[in-house]
Amino acid sequence: MAAGRRAVGTARAFLRTRHNGARLLAARDLRSFLRLQCIGVLTHSGLADALRTPGEPADLAARADLTDVELTTALLDLGVAVRQVRRRGTVYRPRGARMRAITSGRAPDVAGLVAEATAYDSPVYAGLDAHLRGRPPAPYDAGLGEVIARASRAAEPITGPWLAAQAARTRAARVLDIGCGSAVNLRWIAEALPSAEVVRGIDLDADAVAGAQANLVAWGLEDRVAVTQADLRALPTDLGGPWDVAVLAQNLYYWPVDERTAVLRQLRDLTAGTGTVLVLSAIPARSVFGRHLDLVLRVTEGCYRLPTIDELHRHATEAGFASVKARDLIPSVGLACLVARA
Repeated sequence: MAAGRRAVGTARAFLRTRHNGARLLAARDLRSFLRLQCIGVLTHSGLADALRTPGEPADLAARADLTDVELTTALLDLGVAVRQVRRRGTVYRPRGARMRAITSGRAPDVAGLVAEATAYDSPVYAGLDAHLRGRPPAPYDAGLGEVIARASRAAEPITGPWLAAQAARTRAARVLDIGCGSAVNLRWIAEALPSAEVVRGIDLDADAVAGAQANLVAWGLEDRVAVTQADLRALPTDLGGPWDVAVLAQNLYYWPVDERTAVLRQLRDLTAGTGTVLVLSAIPARSVFGRHLDLVLRVTEGCYRLPTIDELHRHATEAGFASVKARDLIPSVGLACLVARA
């Protein structure tokens, strides 16, 4: 009885305290944060892949090439606490829609998003205070090319059909995708242009290229589509064009704002002034994710702020294109598309 009275007294005291709603909301936010961080580390460390087959911590650590079994167990137990891992006895297995999607191997965008949140976004926000006080941009994305490429596939249901439709209209024989990432855009384009003679992709990041090449094999496109590690600023002779279509999807922000007109002018030259340039880019707009990406890019070394639709139109016009159409791909999503022709 005494314990019950103490509990009731404690509850009443809590209810009389100001800002209780804020405390409860913060506790809920913290739980969501911990769940995301846990899933992200499970994914990025390889434990999510290991969990495709249930096992004990030592077995799972060995499959993921991890050496600290006690720490692995602690992470798995956190997964249990946030209801993303199930434990029966000493055996662990995935639990919940997110982890089932990730461990299935058929949702690379989900795996990429949570891994990016842990490996990329969290360090950015941890260091943001220093950046606000003048610290220069830092290489937060170093070594994360393949993770970022997978995460970018979250936009595929929107960008893939649009690129395929635009490519089909051109009836192009030669297509170049600059910054091809996972090669998912090349897949949509190649399927929309079954008679295309050359479909190529380039990317600066070696890990992204390796992942793209593996994807092309899995999709049965390795005989039709090729991906090469290359830089737009120093293209190999065999990639110099002319191309019927040049694609720049979700990477214009790797160039400073004052260089973007020159980049589009180079793409115009690659199409010999007669082809089509297709650009996709996140924009800040009203989207939470757009604003988040814009903030993250501003403090990442080698990255720059997102463009606006008006800027995309202006850069393309200044680059010498006679026909320029720039618009929201889907209003409020924060994703813009540009179709430019000489």
